This record gives sequence, structure tokens and C-alpha cells, in this order.
Amino acid sequence: ALQCIPASPNCIECPINSNCFAFEHKQVGMLPLKSKQITIKDRYFYFLFLTCSDRFAIEKRGHNDIWRGLYQYPLIETEKNLTLEQLIDTKEWKEFFENSEIRIQSISDQFIHKLTHQNIHTRFIKIDLDKIISNTKSKLIFVTIEKAENYPFPKPIVNHLSLVKKPK
Repeated sequence: ALQCIPASPNCIECPINSNCFAFEHKQVGMLPLKSKQITIKDRYFYFLFLTCSDRFAIEKRGHNDIWRGLYQYPLIETEKNLTLEQLIDTKEWKEFFENSEIRIQSISDQFIHKLTHQNIHTRFIKIDLDKIISNTKSKLIFVTIEKAENYPFPKPIVNHLSLVKKPK
């Protein structure tokens, strides 16, 4: 370890220089290759906690992203952090709710869920519905808190559900 240091290797005195690829091929200054730094991507998830009487909406995640095959609340993902007013003004929000009567009850603080290559910035928006909406783009399932235990959820949703289940 004292012989083979990147700044000034002492190859002549190294006891294993006869087996060293870099020394043998005169590439001591180029090897070993340093691994590239991981680029961490920030993603912004706005989970819509849609409630209608004693039920709330969930949907199954797709197969081409994180948490594939798990269930989640309906989601709007954006490229940057948005205020509630900015979120309501997005095309995704308008398409999702179209002509539905909704009441926004609360919006959570932002939570950051750290993954190896991503920081997932999550917010939960509690929205009361007068009636169950049927959105053609999303296959929503409305479940009770008891039935929700039959579905697998990613950690941020599990954490949120544990807060929802607490008696007030």
C-alpha cells in the first residue's frame, strides 16, 4: 500500500511489479481508472391523497421506473419544486381533475426520500371528492384503510399511511 499510491507510485521497489499490468504496459499514470461520480437526479412527486367518504385512491405503478409494480396514490411528477398554485396550473392537474368537484384539505411539508441515484422530493396533497372520479388515463382503485394493507406500497406511502391511520 505504501508503494502503489496514485500521486507518486514507487514501481521500481514494488515487490509485485512483475505481475502489475500498469507497470508492464507503461500505463502507471493512467491506471487504475477512477469510477465516474454518480449523478444524483432530483425528482418532485406530488401524491394526491384523494378521499371519498371512507375510501382513498391508489393506482399501480408502471414497470419502467422505481418501485415497479407497487401501488401508490395518484401522482403528478414535475421537474422542479412547485407551489400549490403552480401545480394546480399544470396540464397534468387539469387533465386529471377535468370537471370534478374537489376540496383541497391540506398539503404536507416536503419529504426527501434518498435513493442511490435519485432524491425524491415528495408532498402529499389531501383532496376530498364529492364522488369517486373515473379518470381514463389512470386506473384508480378506491380502498378503505383496512383494505390498503393488502397492497404493497413504496416507503414514502407506507410512512404517510401510518400517519393517516393514527387516531386523532
